Amino acid sequence: EYMGEIKKFLENHANQEEWKVSKLKEHRRAFERMWLGFLKYKLPGSLYKKVLVILHDSILPHLNEPTLLMDFLTVAYDVGGAISLLALNGLFVLILQHNLEYPDFYTKLYSLLDPSIFHVKYRARFFRLLDLFLSSSHLPAYLVAAFAKRLSRLALTAPPDGLLIVIPFICNLLRRHPSCLVLIHRPNSPAEMPDDPYKMD
Repeated sequence: EYMGEIKKFLENHANQEEWKVSKLKEHRRAFERMWLGFLKYKLPGSLYKKVLVILHDSILPHLNEPTLLMDFLTVAYDVGGAISLLALNGLFVLILQHNLEYPDFYTKLYSLLDPSIFHVKYRARFFRLLDLFLSSSHLPAYLVAAFAKRLSRLALTAPPDGLLIVIPFICNLLRRHPSCLVLIHRPNSPAEMPDDPYKMD
């Protein structure tokens, strides 16, 4: 059905002068308009995921104005679950290369950290992007500490193959941001604590 719509869309414009594709710029314009038209449809979940998987490297680099997909990606990022994880790649491109500003981006990223991340198909991709987003030395210590704390809690119930990812990840966070070492070593803290200070929010 959707491929039929794309074919019909292109056929309707095949004879128009501005849709000649003899030059790269015209190719890109046709490519961009086709995708913008296609993504206006409500896609089934499986197709939605397939689009998000290829969006960052097979679609965005070939658009004249990649920021036109900002709304599509931010809506996908707000969906939750695997859809949000897959939207991260495209958002990363827009944030890094096209100066996209996304309010409360790290709050949303933090909310994605739940036990299910160790069982999703795109786990490796998610942790790679999470590492990129937390790699900046300009991030405030409290923000990095919050992620380290949440990941440490998740590690307590993570499967063995998940531990192979999350423990080195936490170690790298602490090495990259030494001010967060107080999470694991606080010389002046009391010998015993009345309750757990690191309860999951």
